[in-house]
Amino acid sequence: MPNVDLTTAERQLLAQALQSAYYNLSELEQFVYLGLGEKLDDVAAPGTLPARVMAVIQWAEASGRVDELVRVAIERRAGNPKLQAFAARYPASVQRQVTPEVLERLTDSAIRLKNPALWRDQMARVESCVCRVVVDGHPAGTGFLAGPGLVVTNYHVVEHAAAASIEVEFGYRVAAGGGVEVPQRHTVTGPALYERRYSAVDEQYPKTAVPAPEELDVVVLPVDGAPETTLVDGRKRGTLAPAATPGLAPGDLVTIIQHPLGERLQFAYDRVIEINANQTRVTYKVQTLNGSSGSPCFDADWNLVAVHHSGDPRMGARLGDYNEGIPIAAIWASLPSDVVAKLGWGKRPG
Repeated sequence: MPNVDLTTAERQLLAQALQSAYYNLSELEQFVYLGLGEKLDDVAAPGTLPARVMAVIQWAEASGRVDELVRVAIERRAGNPKLQAFAARYPASVQRQVTPEVLERLTDSAIRLKNPALWRDQMARVESCVCRVVVDGHPAGTGFLAGPGLVVTNYHVVEHAAAASIEVEFGYRVAAGGGVEVPQRHTVTGPALYERRYSAVDEQYPKTAVPAPEELDVVVLPVDGAPETTLVDGRKRGTLAPAATPGLAPGDLVTIIQHPLGERLQFAYDRVIEINANQTRVTYKVQTLNGSSGSPCFDADWNLVAVHHSGDPRMGARLGDYNEGIPIAAIWASLPSDVVAKLGWGKRPG
């Protein structure tokens, strides 16, 4: 989207709308940080709320991010009447500044043109590797087949379970024709090959620190029955592995295949909000529920990029500001060489 020059009247209306929706400095600070990936103090000098709101608008104009500012502001406060009124007139402001030829080329760089047949095939392949984690006969989370006979999920999903009480279930889904498929269960055969606890930081809102590099909330579990060799849609299931250089950036599209509330397989997608300072957490807008912990997260080309592990930690919040995962690059870099070899992931990044 080109840099949009707001008129004086539009600038004033936008400022009024933002002040109405983000009505104190704390609200404004969270909007700028969680919505735009910037610190308020970096884009607006200390001052009154009206002064700082106007400074944010001026920063957005100078940075070519007015369109993003408006879009994110409305997404986060969709019911605010002043933002709705501004949104009604804003598209005309954008359109008057570009030619029809330019409009046809304007796209979101996170979603490239795709070959539909190849994209569907890639989705089917990764979907077959996602499993429901069952502890003592009850659904506890989601996982995925990451290597021959090796399933990855969150540490907290199986934290209090004995290995013999854990099973993983592939194919717990509704078929394309609407029928219910018969899932295949495999039992965890022994202790985890690798495990790392979660962090106390995960329970903070807002977060005032970053987790330690080893606090990755991940576990690698051995399972019986060689599920990677099972035929799914006429071919072996196979396993999931990261791309050579798995990447994540704010604005990227992320898809999570999951078992929300222990139900049959579903998927949801949305955008990355930010990656934290030491690259151990990524936040996004993707919808998840209890039971989604341990789900694999994919980029727009079905590359494995993260493991979902939690959401907005505020208890009682009607709607969370974000959900959160562990970048697969951080997990991969932390794995011992023998575990990497057993997974078959190849040389670790970095």
